[in-house]
Amino acid sequence: FASTPWIDRLANAKHHELEELQSERDDLAAYQYLNEVFVVLTWNALPVLVVLMSCIACCAILDRYMRSRMHLWPKAVDFYAKVSIFGSAVAHFWHVDSHTVYIQLARKRVLGLFWPLKYANSFARSSWPVLKHRTFLADHAPARTAVFHLMYFAVARRNLQVFTCEVLGEADP
Repeated sequence: FASTPWIDRLANAKHHELEELQSERDDLAAYQYLNEVFVVLTWNALPVLVVLMSCIACCAILDRYMRSRMHLWPKAVDFYAKVSIFGSAVAHFWHVDSHTVYIQLARKRVLGLFWPLKYANSFARSSWPVLKHRTFLADHAPARTAVFHLMYFAVARRNLQVFTCEVLGEADP
């Protein structure tokens, strides 16, 4: 390459000293700032998105479980109501296989979180059954808490990483 005064000046100068590159330095600094903002926003939104997806998946699994046993819920609710009023003596009036199934249904936990018995009444009495949202959110609270606790340190670490970044386009110290 032939040596020209402009190339010699560029080679000997520090890039932060060149006034011709000021607009590029500003663009680079703006790009870095926006990139960091988007990364921080994404990391802060991630736990919320994971909880939302967990709610949707759990709701779908619980709804499918409840609908797959639609034929059992009316009789099961009747059995549970009579047991709550008359006590365990009611079991003697029911067929052994029936009350065994109802007792197993009462002990079942879906995904270890949801007790189907809480939702049985709405599925037994309605032609368009829906999950009780307040009950569902109360039952889902341990999963939400676990997600937030498990992801807290990853999010905090990522948010604090911004303070260790060098600002591109800045003069060397």
